[in-house]
Amino acid sequence: MDDLDYEKHIEDYKKLIGYYARKPYIDNSETLRDAEEHAKHHHALCVFNPLRDWSQKTILITQNLSNDNAKYYMLYGAGRRLNMIFYAYQEITHVAYDKRTEPLSHDEQLILSREINIIYMHLRGVLDNFAWCLLYERQPELVDTIHRNDVGLFSQKFRRQCAAFVEIEEKIKEHDAWHDEVQERRNPVAHRIPLYVPPSVITQEEAKSYHALDNRINDNLNSLKLDEARLALDEINTIGTFYPYFVHHPNEPHIPIYPTIPTDMTHLIRIGNAVEKGLLK
Repeated sequence: MDDLDYEKHIEDYKKLIGYYARKPYIDNSETLRDAEEHAKHHHALCVFNPLRDWSQKTILITQNLSNDNAKYYMLYGAGRRLNMIFYAYQEITHVAYDKRTEPLSHDEQLILSREINIIYMHLRGVLDNFAWCLLYERQPELVDTIHRNDVGLFSQKFRRQCAAFVEIEEKIKEHDAWHDEVQERRNPVAHRIPLYVPPSVITQEEAKSYHALDNRINDNLNSLKLDEARLALDEINTIGTFYPYFVHHPNEPHIPIYPTIPTDMTHLIRIGNAVEKGLLK
């Protein structure tokens, strides 16, 4: 499970490429960037299999549960959501692959934005499904006395009232700071505006070419020269450089895809492992 930590990968690559061996007065910022890029790539790959396994593990866990409602929340709630999250993660790593610099096509930009939104829409849902499953399996008598809005692994009322939570409390509390931080990505998706992946970043010189092509496209469309408009559109899609990050609003700070999303998946996997132990104790 240590391979799920990005920090482990960055330290390993620092040592591997000689970051610490360079003398202090030598600029090693380029060496650090190399280590970070390698670490991000390897970390994303290490998360892949455990996330895939968790999308299937819900079936095995369900077979060992005794309460029908607990089975329902694990299999049809967490199971379905984790399956969608895994395939979204797979698509993200496929489109925003290591060392990609070419701009996203229109379809790729839509796919990547869609899959990132899917992850953050369902991430909170999985955690809620885990909480309901734990409640029904270990303390069903509490279901009628606790308000449904208070059912959650990170709800203080749930933590005080659910005796079964005490057994996994320390493992879940390790993720408190992460939960508060990830809400900044999840809540706008659910309540305000979706996340967006820019297809490319362009320089001032590239912006001039972009606007010239854009005007040519509009002129050709107005004169029904569709083939020429299509050629200009193909050319405009090659302008700029792709950087793997996403945003809520163009004026807000960008969020790097790596290691952010793999790290969020790491927290989800570890929370799931703790819940599993609490359920099958």
